[in-house]
Amino acid sequence: MGTTSIRTSLRAPKRRNEAQFGWLDGWTLEVDPDTDQPRGMTITLSNWVYEGIVSERSLLTMHQDYFLLSGGLERALYRIARKHAGQQRGGWICRVEVLHEKTGSDAQPKEFNRMLRKIIEADQLPDYTMSLTQTVEGTPAVMFQLRGIEAATELHRKLEKERERVEADRRRAEEVDGLMDRLSRGRPR
Repeated sequence: MGTTSIRTSLRAPKRRNEAQFGWLDGWTLEVDPDTDQPRGMTITLSNWVYEGIVSERSLLTMHQDYFLLSGGLERALYRIARKHAGQQRGGWICRVEVLHEKTGSDAQPKEFNRMLRKIIEADQLPDYTMSLTQTVEGTPAVMFQLRGIEAATELHRKLEKERERVEADRRRAEEVDGLMDRLSRGRPR
């Protein structure tokens, strides 16, 4: 197993100290002795991560539907909204050029704007709805606003249906692949 080492000044007094840690302290995999199939896994978080979650509540949580988003830009926009808009009832406005920078997109501004409009039109970010607006200076911007309970529930149903459809397609493709493998080895079903 490879490891990732993190070096940060987060949670250091006055940012003068640095800390280095790994995300995980360890892991174990339980395997069925008869079938050699995995039965479960235990993951032990590092103390730094554990303290951030339990004591300081300083880690950003994600809505469960975040993992149903299929596009990288949608995920980046959700993380940005989650961090900056949070639970603000009045919403949060961000200039489009700042969003372009924050998402890390390498798309040209014109292409980024097109993709952004498409995401706004699809309106599939968990927790937030987006709309095009302008800053007081007239600069193009996006408004992120919290969804109401009914809208969030409806979006969840829609994303869940899409996930189920994709999962059914994946299972069918695996089934066809298995059949083709057996046929290529000369073993019919």
